Amino acid sequence: MPFGVKNGLPTYHSALTKAFHEYIDVFMKIFLDDFTIFSALSTHLEKLNKCFFKRRKFGISLNPNKCAFMVFS
Repeated sequence: MPFGVKNGLPTYHSALTKAFHEYIDVFMKIFLDDFTIFSALSTHLEKLNKCFFKRRKFGISLNPNKCAFMVFS
């Protein structure tokens, strides 16, 4: 019988949505357990700072090995 966190991903997604609700579809997209911040290069650091402040306020942790910054598409 497998043991694990039941409904872990939906709960985490719900927490991300509650924490970043004012930024979603403005300059942020959330997909499953990932989030992306998109903006012009001149305002990107300001938006990252806002997201890091919210992350710290709500106690959301990041894995630095999975973070990618300044990715151009």
